Amino acid sequence: MAKSKLGLGKILMGVAALLGIVAIFMMLLSGVTLTTPEIFGKSASESAGTGFELMFGTQTGMNFNFMMFLPFVLVIVGIAGVVLSFLNLKLGKLIALAAFAVAGVLFFCFGAFYPMCADGLDTVVDALKKAGGSVAPGIGAIMAGIFSLVAAAGAALATFMFKN
Repeated sequence: MAKSKLGLGKILMGVAALLGIVAIFMMLLSGVTLTTPEIFGKSASESAGTGFELMFGTQTGMNFNFMMFLPFVLVIVGIAGVVLSFLNLKLGKLIALAAFAVAGVLFFCFGAFYPMCADGLDTVVDALKKAGGSVAPGIGAIMAGIFSLVAAAGAALATFMFKN
């Protein structure tokens, strides 16, 4: 019987795939957080919607946002790269590394991509910023970015440090 050798590289790639799946589930949380300026001594933060709502424009008046959809696709490409690496293709590890790294960076840009969600929203965001408010990535986008970057680090270790 042929013995399967499970090396540390394959374990790291498996963990990277698991972290990619967790990053996708983080899109069920807040994608963007809007902070209103301080009025009467209090400032308020509220979610503009979940990551999936912002990507696909399911809220009234919102459009499909390709730049928010791109990191979601890249995480799926990263998971596919992990599957390719299990088939002993070195290119799969490199695909996973690059896709997870770029996705992680793009998740942190959700606040910048938010004005692209609807027509005229850029003027609303500009007015909010002039009044002292802010638009920032929500907890879902931040956590997805962290999980994607950790998955990229695991893929990098598996690619450059370990043969299996």
